[in-house]
Amino acid sequence: MDTINLLIHGFNGFTDDMDYLKDYLEKSGHKTCSAELAGHGGSRLDLHMTSHIDWIKSAETELQKLLKEYKTVNLIGFSMGGLIAAYLATKYKVGKLVFINSPIYFWNFKLIILQILKDLKSGERSKIDYYFKSVNGASTKSGLDFVKLLIFTKDCLKRVNNEALILQCTHDETVRYKSAYYIKRKLGDKAKLKIYKGGHHVVFKKTRRLKDEFCKEIGIFL
Repeated sequence: MDTINLLIHGFNGFTDDMDYLKDYLEKSGHKTCSAELAGHGGSRLDLHMTSHIDWIKSAETELQKLLKEYKTVNLIGFSMGGLIAAYLATKYKVGKLVFINSPIYFWNFKLIILQILKDLKSGERSKIDYYFKSVNGASTKSGLDFVKLLIFTKDCLKRVNNEALILQCTHDETVRYKSAYYIKRKLGDKAKLKIYKGGHHVVFKKTRRLKDEFCKEIGIFL
């Protein structure tokens, strides 16, 4: 097989955030592998001890290995992983790009408050626990590094010439969906944008219906 898809997870997340997509693609005949970003998947201190440069470098190292083995490497980035993918596409000859709930404008506080009130009323705590885990899982220094990465990679978008797919949920509480329109404007006609009503930021874990629709759309695109 001459083509492989590299999955890049997001800030303060881990590779298992994209396992549902990985399984779907592999069952559909698309070879995939996952990049594990430095400092992620462990403790708050592990993340704190790394920088945005380390996060980018870990994905870049994995890409370099794959480019030696495969003719084409497609990059599929979830959240911050999409920004890293954009940067790598300006530096290396890669195939297609996929942006999944990738941030330019982040934290939709109105949606978060409404969801917390709704969950408190229903007694459901899974999303409430997710919000607090997200906040408590990263130090101020790590948060600033995320902003540095956003600023650094945001400027790369206008230099991306790859065919791309941009997928975004309207009810993403972490990334405001106007981010997808920004990415589309920068990439131009070479990018396809699809906005899905509803959803959740960690779409492959938290949204039953949309995760299948996302997988199907990505499979068709690839």
